[in-house]
This record gives sequence, structure tokens and C-alpha cells, in this order.
Amino acid sequence: MKMMPPIQVTDSSLTSSSVAEADHAAWSSGVTYATGDKVILTTGYHRIYESLTDGNTGNNPATTTGYWVDIGPTNRWAMFDLAVGTVTEDTDEIEVVIALSNVEYANCLALLDVVGDIALLEIIDDEENVLWSRELELKTFGLSGADWYWYFFSDLEQLDSVIAMDIPRFYDSSLRVTITGTGTVGCGTLAFGQAEDIGITEWGPRLGLHSYSTKETDPYGVTTVVSRGYSKVMECDFFFPHAWVRQVFRKLAEVRDTPVLWIGSDEPLFDVMIVYGFAKNFEITLRTPRGSWCALEVEGLV
Repeated sequence: MKMMPPIQVTDSSLTSSSVAEADHAAWSSGVTYATGDKVILTTGYHRIYESLTDGNTGNNPATTTGYWVDIGPTNRWAMFDLAVGTVTEDTDEIEVVIALSNVEYANCLALLDVVGDIALLEIIDDEENVLWSRELELKTFGLSGADWYWYFFSDLEQLDSVIAMDIPRFYDSSLRVTITGTGTVGCGTLAFGQAEDIGITEWGPRLGLHSYSTKETDPYGVTTVVSRGYSKVMECDFFFPHAWVRQVFRKLAEVRDTPVLWIGSDEPLFDVMIVYGFAKNFEITLRTPRGSWCALEVEGLV
């Protein structure tokens, strides 16, 4: 079991992106906006706003109330807002370059809600020399290639999440991520940071989801379904030495209100055990002389 608090990408750390930030015109204090007009704020914000009134002049969307509604991140920055449900999309390829801090160590990267064929991860220097690289397949055979029939005749299945561990550290380096495919490619969340080992996941994890859809049946037996989002739920036990008790308890307590990446397993077969969300509950038991167990319940973000 590993946990990874993501590092926030900022204007200074995102050195380049192939995705244009041109969702709408940039807000201007000298333009009068009507109800329903949309604008964007770029530097420092990277959000899309919709006007709530006619004759809307000189009201900064980020600092005034009652004139604008925030409807989400711009397309370029959706993959960096560390929220589920927003996706950066482009045609055939997305390439971003992120400057890595020499203070904050990043040994892990995850792509969540990803759409494409291949993700190429590269650590590059100032002259774009490749210092390290790894290629991740974003599609697999149905039922994990259960037999030769499935290998040849099943459709390729889009992986929901992919992860790269043990990324090496280089001084004054940058991370380049290139997602390629045919047609629309996308990424919901690009999360990277220092993954910390907090124990060994025991067999018997419980995986599921919490649906926010509603189903109502009227007196005549007609059922109406309103489809909404859902959140992943993972319940598992993990084992660790007694010497780790104080450290594990402190780390879990620190992130009680902070969404982090939980990695129940980094094996591709068990990618559903990668959940971005909150530790809803945890309970540590000093069960045997060999070590301690923690029962952890994680609820993903919608």
C-alpha cells in the first residue's frame, strides 16, 4: 500500500503544453457582457466563467460576486486541477512539459481517466536530452488476454488508470508526458509526487462504487433514472511493522481532509486499486507480535 500527495502544477512549473488555452475570449474590463457570455481568465486562474447578467462591465470574474459563475477549468488546465470529472482533450496527441522542483521529490506519476493508445514519460534536461523514459500502454486485451481466442478476437480495452513508479531524480530536470492515439485523446488527472510505502496490502480487498444516480418509480410502476457520477470505494487491510505505527498513524491523520492518490497495487492487472480520494476511515490494530494491521476505507472523488 502506497500513498502519494500530488504536487500542484503552477504557471511557473508548466513550461509548455500542446493544448491551446483558447476555450473562449479572455475577459476584458472594457467589454460589456450579456447573460450567458463565457470568458476565461488565464494566468493564475485558468478558469471559464459565464456571465449571469446583462450589462456586465468591469466586474472581474475572480474577485466579484453575483456577476459570474465559475463553470470549470480551461481545457489546457483540466488535467492539472486535481479534480475528478474534468478532462483535457485534444486530437491525436497531448504533450506537456513540467519543471520538476529540486525541493519536492517526485518518484511516481499517475494518469487517471486517460484516453489514448500510448503514454510516453520522459525526464529531460535543459537542452531536452532524454535522461530517463518509460512507455505505458493505455489499452489492453479484453479479459486481460484470458486465452488465444480473446487475444485475437476481443476488442482492446481502454485502461482507466496507469501508473509509473520509481521515477529517478535528476537535478534541474523536467518531466515530459506525451499521450498519443487516434482521434480524441484525453487525461482527467495527471498526478505526480512522492509515493510513500505505508505497508503491504493483504489479500481480500473490497472494491466497489458509490453511485449518485437516482431511480424513482411512480405509482404506475414507471421508473425514471437520472444518471449521475459515481465515486470509487476501496476497503482493504495492510500490514506493517510495529516500528511504523506512529509514522503510519501520523501520515493518515495528516491527509484526513486532503485528496491523495492511494495505490493498493501497482500491478496493471489491479489498476482498479488506484484511487484518488480521501481516507474515509482507518483503524490500526496491534494484532500480533509480528506487526500491526490497518483497516483502511478510501472513497474516491466524483
